Amino acid sequence: SKLKTLALGLSLNSNYHQRQYEKQADSLGYVLLRRTTFDATQAYRALQLLDKMDEPASAERLDLARYFGCAAAPYAYETAPAKPRSIFTVGARATTVLETSDTLKSHPDCAKRMGFVRELAQGVVADGPPAAAATPDWARVVALSHLEVVQSWFDYDCYDHALFEALQLLPAQPQSAYLRSVVTLSLFELREHLIDHRFTEVVGNVSKHNPENFNQLLTALYAWKAEDYKGLAACFAQQAAPAAPADEYALAARYAAATLADEPATATLRQQYLKTYQQGKFAKLLFAGKQTSTTKKYVP
Repeated sequence: SKLKTLALGLSLNSNYHQRQYEKQADSLGYVLLRRTTFDATQAYRALQLLDKMDEPASAERLDLARYFGCAAAPYAYETAPAKPRSIFTVGARATTVLETSDTLKSHPDCAKRMGFVRELAQGVVADGPPAAAATPDWARVVALSHLEVVQSWFDYDCYDHALFEALQLLPAQPQSAYLRSVVTLSLFELREHLIDHRFTEVVGNVSKHNPENFNQLLTALYAWKAEDYKGLAACFAQQAAPAAPADEYALAARYAAATLADEPATATLRQQYLKTYQQGKFAKLLFAGKQTSTTKKYVP
């Protein structure tokens, strides 16, 4: 897989994104832009904004007890914030994986392309601070970018990241059937990999280079046992949620939740999904025989 290639130390720039001609494409695009009525100096500013738009939604600790704490899963989640550090032991800010792995972002290689545009513009570019006061239009673009990040992590079998990103967005979008589906499907896949002794293929390690709230989730994931997921799914299902829409994600999530809960409706939901979505996105993921993975390896 592409992530395994990355793990071997090779760049994805030429293997996956096919960006060997990106500088030429940017050159052509910039020349065409200069022949329009638009301000060509804003090209740099646009890339500058895109480069930061998919940063983590929050640095606050996840409220795991809110979603996964109930009588069905009596797990003691740590709620106290980290102890404050001394002002005399200030260290350099750690660089996160997303900051060092430009290709894993929703808008990859912006920093590189900004350099291309600055050369083309001979240094005459529109520079500016981060978009702090977001307009409704900009907020919508940022929201879509975050959803793209969630889906990307899930598609690459990085269920720890997919779960983390979805949980970060849920407080602001508690009625999102999509985010709730991703949480349930991630729990399902995490348990399947735990049972198959392939958990570390889809879950990373606690690291000082990770955001603190991501390490918080990783600590919980490594503490949960396979039999805990039934209760975890039950707790999450107790959260107030809208009626599930009739779409593929919702139906797949209903099957996953029924499987985690050992409900008799599992067979019916499986049949319903396969009948409705014969070539569905989740058919192989949920229903195909679980085979030992030799191509997908967890990074980072």
